[in-house]
Amino acid sequence: MSASDIMEKKRQKREKQSNIKNKLIQPFVNGFLRMNVSANVVSFMGLSCCILSCVFFSLGFWYMGWLRLFPPLLIFLGGLFDVIDGEVARQSDSTSPKGAFLDWTFDRFADGVIVIGLALGGLISMWLGYALLFTMFMISFVGAKAETIGVRMQTVGWMSRGERILYVVFALIAEHIISVYAGFSPMEVIMFAYLLLLGITLYQRYSYVLRVIGREDRE
Repeated sequence: MSASDIMEKKRQKREKQSNIKNKLIQPFVNGFLRMNVSANVVSFMGLSCCILSCVFFSLGFWYMGWLRLFPPLLIFLGGLFDVIDGEVARQSDSTSPKGAFLDWTFDRFADGVIVIGLALGGLISMWLGYALLFTMFMISFVGAKAETIGVRMQTVGWMSRGERILYVVFALIAEHIISVYAGFSPMEVIMFAYLLLLGITLYQRYSYVLRVIGREDRE
């Protein structure tokens, strides 16, 4: 099986997953459309949730009983709003370069503040926070640069933004369960595994771009 066949299978799988996702979020999209809320406002709501999670981490909410529920819930909502904003834009026929730019930059801000919050809250070490930030931004940079030369990157790599949000949410749930019932914190190990997955994603994207460019040069 050639590399192009593998990528086509992955694309079809992503497309099927996207259809399921769109059905699940459609009630929320309909609600925003009825309230005449623009896609840019939804994007800002997602960023605001992630900023609040950073604030709550840095204030020590993670160590305050039931208050520890707030940061992962806010991160999940931030990811949910990020999925919804694109559908709101498409279904309201309001897609624009400005909206796409705001969505992309808000996503990068959100990625950064989540990691900063984890580090400030003492859940991960500073060196791991730096490594996560660098790798995440390199993944985004490679994707953005590839798009400028006509290489579509939306389905390339294990850890796209949706997977990254879910990983952090489940990591926090695992941290809570294990720390309460086993008496130790696994967060550094879980997030180091996350760093490895991000590194693999960066390699997948980088090598994919080089393969596509090489194939175009040969043609």
